Amino acid sequence: MENKIEVTVLMTAYNASKYISESIKSVLNQTFKNFELLIINDGSTDNTSLIAHSFNDERIRIIENDRNRGLIYSRNIALKEANGYYIAILDSDDIALPNRLMTQLQAFQNNSALAVIGSRALIINEKGIRTGEKLDVFSEINKIRVTLFFENTIVHSSAMIKTKVFREVNGYQGDSLIEDYDLFYRISTLYPIENLTEYLVEYRIHDTNISIKKRKELDEALLKLKRKQLLELGVQSNDEDIQMILNNFKDATFPLEKYFKLLCILKNNNNQFLIYDKTSFNIALFERWYNLVLQKGHVKSILFLFRFPLFEWRIVTAKQIRKTFKRSLKSILGTSKIKL
Repeated sequence: MENKIEVTVLMTAYNASKYISESIKSVLNQTFKNFELLIINDGSTDNTSLIAHSFNDERIRIIENDRNRGLIYSRNIALKEANGYYIAILDSDDIALPNRLMTQLQAFQNNSALAVIGSRALIINEKGIRTGEKLDVFSEINKIRVTLFFENTIVHSSAMIKTKVFREVNGYQGDSLIEDYDLFYRISTLYPIENLTEYLVEYRIHDTNISIKKRKELDEALLKLKRKQLLELGVQSNDEDIQMILNNFKDATFPLEKYFKLLCILKNNNNQFLIYDKTSFNIALFERWYNLVLQKGHVKSILFLFRFPLFEWRIVTAKQIRKTFKRSLKSILGTSKIKL
């Protein structure tokens, strides 16, 4: 009987000679052994290919692009080439901790309905030293689905995807700077996604990260995705609406009334179309309203907090009420002596 490969670890690389050796070693050191490592060398001009070929392990397959074709093209090679039941993503500058594959496979066994399983991540610097920072992404399934409306909550290098689902949604699409966010969002509209609470990868921060080099292009790509998400909720958006969502309602640039109006539209439309779990979405909207009220409510903070229809007794917490009351009182007294 054929020994079917369980996992295809997908690694794309472009001029990754500085880090790829560590990344490959982290895969070969996994406690789970029934995998293939599919490395796509995307036309590198350094010695990335030489380093990849230096590893003598029959589980490694290397595909050489004829030229630099970009992330979406390279990652979508897995649509045809992946042999595993699952595809585990690992970027060529990140590290998979030894129990990563085993832990995620066990999670799939515990919940076969899942299409994607991610995890939390530890931050490392250019030298591979842990900085003490962490990516503590949400783990609750409904909260992940809702959060993907506002921001990406899946660490790309931590994601393990059912291969049949990856092929069903036709892999990565859209803008190359948010192809991972777009992929996870599209999958979340069809299947449940989970993040494990374990830290299974080390995510490297360095000055060549795409998000640092191409901030403007990234914002433009996100704008297109946000328009698409709003249309799915039946919302005809303007530039201010998009900007409020892009900032995740954290940057109180606009008048409080504008935020309130958009949040109400989002709540009412979701209550009508049920795109997202109703309770989870309402809580997420109220949490953002609460943070805005703390920033801009001043004397009337406590009154704004109780404003219908965002406010519901079943979703407000005692801590939110207490902190908002103190903010109002502090504004009335005009002093900073009251500790929030």
